[in-house]
Amino acid sequence: MTAYLAERGLDVSGVDLSPRMVENARRLHPHCRFSVASATDLDLGEASLGGVLGWGDRNNSWT
Repeated sequence: MTAYLAERGLDVSGVDLSPRMVENARRLHPHCRFSVASATDLDLGEASLGGVLGWGDRNNSWT
């Protein structure tokens, strides 16, 4: 999904709690930004994202 969106000109970034997952994502997609972080701790301005994709975690408790 990352490559698909980036190839279409979208500004793609990602976060993961696992440093190894972020390292792998950076290696596969060096043109995108990835950070070790929790999605619940991101400091984002209102309407700063065009979309969010949550992948692989069925235990999120978003409020």
